[in-house]
Amino acid sequence: MPEPVPVIRWTSWPLREEWPGSILKLLFLAAICGLFVLVFGELGWLATPLLLLTLARWILPSRIAIGPDGVSIAFCGLRTAHPWSRFRRYYAHRVGVHLSPFEAPSPLDPFRGQFLRFSGNRDTVVAALGAAGLRPGTVTPGGSAPPPPGDPGPSAGEPPGAAPPPATADPGRSG
Repeated sequence: MPEPVPVIRWTSWPLREEWPGSILKLLFLAAICGLFVLVFGELGWLATPLLLLTLARWILPSRIAIGPDGVSIAFCGLRTAHPWSRFRRYYAHRVGVHLSPFEAPSPLDPFRGQFLRFSGNRDTVVAALGAAGLRPGTVTPGGSAPPPPGDPGPSAGEPPGAAPPPATADPGRSG
């Protein structure tokens, strides 16, 4: 009999969790925003909030819950819930886990899946995903996404970034 999916709740707030490094990131962000205003004038005032909006997941907290029914995420007052039937695999990374709706790695994973950021609870979350019936995927070395379909990855004796063999000359061309 499979074990039930435990209820796990946590808050992910990268700005607070990465605090010593966050100071430099915030200073860099302020410099970029200031540069926008200096270079683009009034248009820079439009670019600044758009930049901050794209970084909202890093600046503001997200509340994440995993339970028997699926995953729910609350962010900026909006709550989204995803049933376990939507996902097939998970890819555990250093800072979070990507839930994928595909059986095999797909180029659409970043667009169709859901990323849950850990908050010191990696082992607990990964165990809960296994209890939910999701299969673990393999993260490519040095990459944050699964390899595209049909890409076997590096062979046994080949380093990960090795160049492909040179193409042979076209027999139909002379010259």
